[in-house]
Amino acid sequence: MTRILLQVVLPIAAPFVIYVGWRLLTRGRPGLANLNEGPWFWLIGAGLLLVIAGLFSLPFLQSG
Repeated sequence: MTRILLQVVLPIAAPFVIYVGWRLLTRGRPGLANLNEGPWFWLIGAGLLLVIAGLFSLPFLQSG
């Protein structure tokens, strides 16, 4: 379960979490307003690239 979390869920969610955090820090707004105007294509692409990198690194990081 931990492997799935680290190699699939976390790499997909990381770009979104970073983006929302950046928006909250730079805008100073308490809510998640104006998230409809985000770079969603690039966030999804970055998440997928991180997942692919994690899956390709799996054979090198496994012991045995």
